Amino acid sequence: MARVKREEKRTYWTEGEGLLEIKKWIEDGLYDKQIAKNMGIAHKTFIEWKDKYETFRTTVEKSRGVACLELINATFKAAKGYYVTEQVLDNKGTARRVRKWIPANTSAQIFLLKNWLPDDYKDKRDMSFDGKLPVVLSGDDEIKD
Repeated sequence: MARVKREEKRTYWTEGEGLLEIKKWIEDGLYDKQIAKNMGIAHKTFIEWKDKYETFRTTVEKSRGVACLELINATFKAAKGYYVTEQVLDNKGTARRVRKWIPANTSAQIFLLKNWLPDDYKDKRDMSFDGKLPVVLSGDDEIKD
């Protein structure tokens, strides 16, 4: 009896409608451990199922990819700045739409540049010093012993 129930549970999550729930949880930002807990399985079982069942693995990977792209797009938008339309009330209580500029977020700019162009935008530059300093003399200078 317990074996049949276990198989039904596995089928629900790896082939059935449970895949839609998993996709939603990933889009909501849940980690694998949290998803496994919601599914009522151990994290180890979740990992085993990803290795064993193609549909399950594909759903998790694609959903995670979509969520990451959404974050990248939001970060890029914040780095550039953007307009929003807000509804405000004037003194007479009449609602009107106003277009408002949200300025660029410098933290988002720094984050993107450091990650997309790490050689050009890293905090520490690799510098070497061989112990010799160049000495430049002008024509009026004399060298004295």
